Amino acid sequence: MLPSLNLIYNLKENMNLRASFSQTLARPNMRELAPFAAYDAPTKEFYLGNPKLDKTNISNFDLRWEYFMNPGELLAISGYYKSFNNPIVQQYRRSASPEIEFTNVDKGFLYGIELEFRKDLEDWIGFMRNFKLNTNFSFIDSKLDVVDFTGVDRDNRPFEGQAPFIVNAGLNYVNKEAGLDAILALNIVGDRMSVIGREGTPDIYDRSRTQLDFNIIKELGKLQARFSAKNLLNAPYVLSSEYKGQDFVYSKFQRGVTFGLGLSYTIR
Repeated sequence: MLPSLNLIYNLKENMNLRASFSQTLARPNMRELAPFAAYDAPTKEFYLGNPKLDKTNISNFDLRWEYFMNPGELLAISGYYKSFNNPIVQQYRRSASPEIEFTNVDKGFLYGIELEFRKDLEDWIGFMRNFKLNTNFSFIDSKLDVVDFTGVDRDNRPFEGQAPFIVNAGLNYVNKEAGLDAILALNIVGDRMSVIGREGTPDIYDRSRTQLDFNIIKELGKLQARFSAKNLLNAPYVLSSEYKGQDFVYSKFQRGVTFGLGLSYTIR
């Protein structure tokens, strides 16, 4: 049984208050269940499946206030909380050679606040006709229980791959008369735990980076031309751990800037 409840209260004609509750579950996948070790090249670790894994039961609570200023415009604030029973985590196995095993721990939780804003800029800046601003900010905290084999491990750690904050912003230009559609998109992601530490050693984090992309589409009758430029800032990808205030780099690389050009023809 996975019940859910959604309520919407209309505060005003253009303002809503939403509340929801749901229970969901997460089942272990084949890699997590398979009783053999598999080598993972990116992390240089052996991962061992666990046939005794239990499913994770999740309770979700959400509250959202939203205000529609004009058609297509939105200001919203959301809060959410998720409680996990028997979450599946990665843990170093007590063995002669380092192996990471999938296991269940008792509890975990995640909560956060999200701010969303969409607005036509012409109302603020007269000459910015056809420009729209889209933004989204998320601030997240998460904790998982830890199985302590040594007495020196922490009691909890954040969810693997969960950033403490995420920022998305887009500046759109849409001119239907000229057949032009362009967007400049910004994405910032906070530090995310990538590899758990072994026997009290620091965890390895995928460090925060900023990505800026540009995309433009031009309609030319039945032809459509596209140009894209991704990763304009070419910010480095860094895996590192921190110990006594000093950062130790595990790996660091840059992907470079990617350009794309396309042309399509529509048959009508």
